[in-house]
Amino acid sequence: MNTHLRSTSLIVVFTALGASCNSADLSLRGSGGSTGTGSETSTSSAGGAGGTAGTTTAAGTTGSTSATGSAAASTSTGGPAGEPSCATTGKNLLICDDFEAEALGGAPDPTIWTVDKGVGATVAVDDSQFRHGKHALHLHTLPDSNKALMHETKTFPLPGGTNSLYGRANVMIAAGLTVPKDHTNFFEASGKVNGQDGNYRYGAAGAKFFANYNPGDPGESSKTAVPVGVWSCVEWAFLGDTNEMRFWIDDKEITDLAVPPAGVNGKVWTAPNFNSFYFGWITYATDTASDHYDIWYDDVAIDTARIGCSI
Repeated sequence: MNTHLRSTSLIVVFTALGASCNSADLSLRGSGGSTGTGSETSTSSAGGAGGTAGTTTAAGTTGSTSATGSAAASTSTGGPAGEPSCATTGKNLLICDDFEAEALGGAPDPTIWTVDKGVGATVAVDDSQFRHGKHALHLHTLPDSNKALMHETKTFPLPGGTNSLYGRANVMIAAGLTVPKDHTNFFEASGKVNGQDGNYRYGAAGAKFFANYNPGDPGESSKTAVPVGVWSCVEWAFLGDTNEMRFWIDDKEITDLAVPPAGVNGKVWTAPNFNSFYFGWITYATDTASDHYDIWYDDVAIDTARIGCSI
């Protein structure tokens, strides 16, 4: 079985292994080692029911050179026997989904993920690209304000009373595409803070990685460009217990995306009480730099301690 939700009894055990949120060097699960344009709090602004997909561009799985100025990224043809997988090394995580159990052309596991997509967007398991195994989740959207998101609430409330979660995913944007200049989001944990809707987010703005918060919509931009045409292992930490955020790519922390307990520009990003999470792709404004967007996700995982890229 390649999609896994851990039982409540094991959750408590692994919560005790969570790394300190204030440490400069957080331990891993396993051995793997300026304000930008914001968006509205609600993700429902990006379109309605799904429709027919446009042209899909498939990038090769064997290229290894990232775009100039981007973080280092790597690729894999996937599938060797004995490689780490959600069914083996990832089986004790809160969530680990490598989409191997789903049929080609099908949706991601509906017992975990609720698909939320805009007009013309599609979400389907395919084998044209994959980081490990033989499948990955392919998202296709149009250049207008659009979305293809996978929501989950099954891990909430988080075990042991914590309000801190860690995530990991292998991600590739199809070769030849241009990352939108306007705010585009990839990962979000949300809930209520002081009676308002709130969220911690990691995405992109100006084609570079970007941290975003609500309420108030402040942002923090990175100098690191979002890689295109190559697989990258990305990790994020939404540390609600200490009002922190952290981000890694291929095991290297992107320090200019870190949000410390003291906040950004004198404003503390007070965390909501997280009750949901999503991954995917959402654009908050029309951006015609590309006439479509194709993104693949593989090995998506959630836990209460840093996961690393080897699982």
